[in-house]
Amino acid sequence: MEFINTMQENRMAHSSIVAGVLVHMNRMAANMHAENSDDINKLLAFLKECKKNNNQFYWDA
Repeated sequence: MEFINTMQENRMAHSSIVAGVLVHMNRMAANMHAENSDDINKLLAFLKECKKNNNQFYWDA
């Protein structure tokens, strides 16, 4: 990761680099959760639309 290289080049303490990586990973996880939080509702809406467009379409959820 580029920001780790930058921190190392600037002679930051190892503990500061580790803390920076953990903060970065936490932000990434939070963003992924926010992006995926509505996936089940989107899937159910898609399946309902399929059923509406094709009466022979069956699914169990």
